[in-house]
Amino acid sequence: LGRESIKMDEGSIISEFLGKRILVTGAAGSIGSEIVRQLQSYGPSQLILVDQSETGLFDLEAELVNSKKIVAVNSYVADVTNPSKMES
Repeated sequence: LGRESIKMDEGSIISEFLGKRILVTGAAGSIGSEIVRQLQSYGPSQLILVDQSETGLFDLEAELVNSKKIVAVNSYVADVTNPSKMES
């Protein structure tokens, strides 16, 4: 990257996400799915995944279940620009 690696304070990150319910939009994309994988390690009570790609969400949810980390996962196929879908 041409710069020093960033050192993250794991304790502060864990305290921020531990036991929380977290919504990730664009969850099945390359960046969103990596965010979800990393969040899973910080002990949230629930991950709510939203994406337009039904297949991508299915694959990501299967990967999370197979990882053996205990986190409740709920996936929703939706477009975040659709207000009525987001409200429901």
